[in-house]
Amino acid sequence: MQCCPRRARKAERPMSFDAEIRDGAGGTAKNRDDSCGIGASSISTELEERSVESDQSPQPRFESRPLSDEERRQAWQNANFFDATEQAQPLALWILGPSSVGKSTITVDAAPMYSIPRCPTSDDRRRQLDAVTIDGEFMRDAHGLWKEWVQTDDWRSAYPALKAVINKEKDDGMCLEAVRRRKNLIIPQTALKLPKAMSEMEDMMKSGYTVHVLAVVAPLAECQRRGRKREQQTGKRYQPSEFQKSIDAIPALVAISNGKYAIVRALEREGASHGMDFELLREGYGGAAASGLSAPTAPLPEMIEAVISKAVEPAACD
Repeated sequence: MQCCPRRARKAERPMSFDAEIRDGAGGTAKNRDDSCGIGASSISTELEERSVESDQSPQPRFESRPLSDEERRQAWQNANFFDATEQAQPLALWILGPSSVGKSTITVDAAPMYSIPRCPTSDDRRRQLDAVTIDGEFMRDAHGLWKEWVQTDDWRSAYPALKAVINKEKDDGMCLEAVRRRKNLIIPQTALKLPKAMSEMEDMMKSGYTVHVLAVVAPLAECQRRGRKREQQTGKRYQPSEFQKSIDAIPALVAISNGKYAIVRALEREGASHGMDFELLREGYGGAAASGLSAPTAPLPEMIEAVISKAVEPAACD
């Protein structure tokens, strides 16, 4: 995710919804053509086979495309881009944790820890904070092609190209423009590419942002259950093998952040907001926070790693 103008100069002018990402990522993937070859034993056999082929419906062909202008506007609106206000001292809340741990679900309830203003007038829970949420969910929900292909048996083959389109729309489009306008940001991140995530966080701080971190953790079994359910409902592919990589990325990102951090254990509870709650395990200030704050008694990454390791053990859910 490249959210800072220093890393992508082309986005320093206002974003246009007509042709800015028209040549975006994507690529083309076609379904395998399993039609049989034409036999050559006789003219009648050849004509017979051609007749059978002409009666068959053609296999659907997948061709990736960027969001249309209207789809892009809808995605940006759902991400609260148009209602989020410009800030003299903007902040970015990075919500770290493995896929399907509950990052997006608990965001609104955890926001008060970071002094993010609420917008209670919105009925949409995703738009109840004065911030732009940089989440591919909004792009997927608005993208007609994504919604069409997720209903087919062949959606897995189309996923890589669609994911590339979604990420480009989210990072090179909406995020860059939100940073240019100095809006508060909420950034759910699995941080599977740690060096890239660290570079982006550092660039954001150099652009004048205070970067807070909310690390959301839970045992693998709980994430797997939610991830597989979400995969069936939304088409977002779930990879349990990525769990540990996301967990391991948290201490390093907290260590370079310049704001507050909190580590919370995601919990499924009846009666809680959207069925999810959280337990605060530890909080403090990132390693790059302003001087004068009380220093931890142990090196920050090692201390955080110990807290997280205990929280994600299978026994932690008993």
